[in-house]
Amino acid sequence: ITSAYSTTSITFTSTSTGSISNFAWDFDNVPGTTESTLSTTSRTFSSVTTSETTTVFTVRLTVSGPGGSSFTTRTLTIVPIEEGLNLTPSADSTIYQDVVTNSNGNGTRMVVGRPAGTASPGVEAFTRRALLRFNVTTIPAGSTVSSATVTLVSDMPGTVDTGTRTVSLFRATQSWTEGDALGTAGAGAPTSGNGATWNNRSGATAWTNAGGTFNPTASGTFANVAGAGSYTSSNVGSDVAGWFDGSLTNNGWVIRGVETGPGTAKRFWTREGSVPPVLTVRFRRPLP
Repeated sequence: ITSAYSTTSITFTSTSTGSISNFAWDFDNVPGTTESTLSTTSRTFSSVTTSETTTVFTVRLTVSGPGGSSFTTRTLTIVPIEEGLNLTPSADSTIYQDVVTNSNGNGTRMVVGRPAGTASPGVEAFTRRALLRFNVTTIPAGSTVSSATVTLVSDMPGTVDTGTRTVSLFRATQSWTEGDALGTAGAGAPTSGNGATWNNRSGATAWTNAGGTFNPTASGTFANVAGAGSYTSSNVGSDVAGWFDGSLTNNGWVIRGVETGPGTAKRFWTREGSVPPVLTVRFRRPLP
């Protein structure tokens, strides 16, 4: 064996011949230490791999007897049983049901749900949705994704109360372009750079369904979203695993708030904002 995961119990057996009276096994890369004096011994390396980093250990066996002593060494690569990776978005934007030619791909905030209409009477009848995509190709090749979550940070003003709501992630089933429009979070600006809008997903190319085309079943949810603060989704590992292994096309997510009534809007920082969204992926890389 030349490699193993950190939680694997590995058995080491001396194959020395002749008259052997003493065995000294050194596993921890600290010269001169002895962890076992048996001819056959077991070792789990999780206790000495203190970080999520692959570590190469030199295993040394020294044997001695009436004829003297000798030693042999072998290298052993220990791989963490699970590692984590934090990713920031490759694209995000907001689309607006009432201004179907607007987007906000270069904006610092994204909005979901329906506004109250206090400042602009009439807009409360219309929905905002956000688009969010991450590049997952930096996950080490051949890895198995075990789980993933998205964290969004809201800076909702304390004077604005839109209740405690659920915000949901729906896997987008058509590609879209972020664009470079820059406007207010609530209204956006006329789209530019082929940015996605309520009706179109890239330039003049329409969504199959206005407002974004997506899997009708939510991939994950953010529960109890209220005012300013950090919110982490439920597990969206199935989507990320599919994007990573190529069984699903990575079009990111359409983010939806409560759309059944006014005064439900929620606002979050984008990748251009002060605290960008984060995709946290847990994975197991293959043994070398």
